[in-house]
Amino acid sequence: MTGSFSNLLPTGVVCLTAYVITEVFKSKPIYESLLERFLHKGSYGYKPKAKNKMLLEVAVHSGSALEGKKVKEIQWPSHCLIVGIKRGAHEVIPNGGTVVYSGDYLMILTNEDTATHVRQSLTEVCERCTALSGTI
Repeated sequence: MTGSFSNLLPTGVVCLTAYVITEVFKSKPIYESLLERFLHKGSYGYKPKAKNKMLLEVAVHSGSALEGKKVKEIQWPSHCLIVGIKRGAHEVIPNGGTVVYSGDYLMILTNEDTATHVRQSLTEVCERCTALSGTI
């Protein structure tokens, strides 16, 4: 911020001290604590639900309906978030313009209660062949 390294050591010491103190006292993050306090004070009717998250991995088969499409062109099941694509030895963080290829493994984040529905929907789409059956 200042354009010099003269304050680097004192800033590092302060950051390290703050980190150690929060770890020792096991304090919650300040913004989460303030949000909870704010929501419990008012009558907003908001009750946060503690749902466990699951990470699913689904393979894209050759000839599937997803092959060659961009992420934004695909109609994804509700209650899922595409957080990564494993492509060989690399992992891609997808955006709307990322193209899905056969052999990719889609990493999908979802809630525990909707995981079965999301897995079934994606497995059907990833295995479904776009070519007409019976054509050689």
